[in-house]
Amino acid sequence: MARIVATALIVFVIVLGLSVPAYARFDQTHSLFSKCLSKYVCTNKTARNNRGLVKYADWQKDSKNLDLYLNSLSVLTEKEFDKFSDKEKEAFWINAYNACAIKAVLRNYPFKQTNKYNPANSIQQIENFWEKEKFKVLGRDYTLYEMEHAILRKQFACHDPRVHFAVVAAAKGAPELPDSAYVAARLDSQLEDSIDDFMARRENLTIDPSKKLIRISQIFKWFPLDFSEAAHLEKRNPPPSDDEIVLVYLKKKYPHVIPKDTARVIYSDFNWELNECK
Repeated sequence: MARIVATALIVFVIVLGLSVPAYARFDQTHSLFSKCLSKYVCTNKTARNNRGLVKYADWQKDSKNLDLYLNSLSVLTEKEFDKFSDKEKEAFWINAYNACAIKAVLRNYPFKQTNKYNPANSIQQIENFWEKEKFKVLGRDYTLYEMEHAILRKQFACHDPRVHFAVVAAAKGAPELPDSAYVAARLDSQLEDSIDDFMARRENLTIDPSKKLIRISQIFKWFPLDFSEAAHLEKRNPPPSDDEIVLVYLKKKYPHVIPKDTARVIYSDFNWELNECK
């Protein structure tokens, strides 16, 4: 009798699991990825200049949980993904990009220097890094380039450019990698923290009131049009310059930091050295 009851219970659990749609079973807390990040991303507990950097050598020795997380992104179908909320979709793609970028580094780490024009320890040493490395997400292959430009920029960053400060391109000039995954429930505050942390770094924002200029990261120079909607500039002919778009956005974003009479923008060199914590 006990065996019959146990068998019936197992069948019930299996049927119950199958009756729950995959999109509902997907872990919206991205706990597997958070577990990886908390273990392999340096925090304030180490040193301020190491915060947000990655222990790639250690992670390469045990990437099982990262692989399990990437598999969860792979087996989810587009039909199931379509049932996600907008914030769930945004968090999904930010985490997907960051996880895939990390995996791409682990596949090639340590790097062999192939050119002398970039740091020896840099993803720039990997030929066609953005286009060569492929990952299966939602059942199809994506490169990092496609994730960034066809998904993240086209669907999200054009409306909320803070996304640019959440995706991490495995370089010290990029935003810091957080020690937990992005989640829909806290996405707005996480994105706000990401851009604030980025702009608080001296190499990403330097103000020179005497010359009425600011020096900022190359990220703004690469994607100026993504800041246009958030800058709330009126349409006009001729249209505003890229520098004007960026400057208006930053003045509105940080009115108590950037002087109103700031008139010029210059861009810092981007540091392509690997964002590695040693």
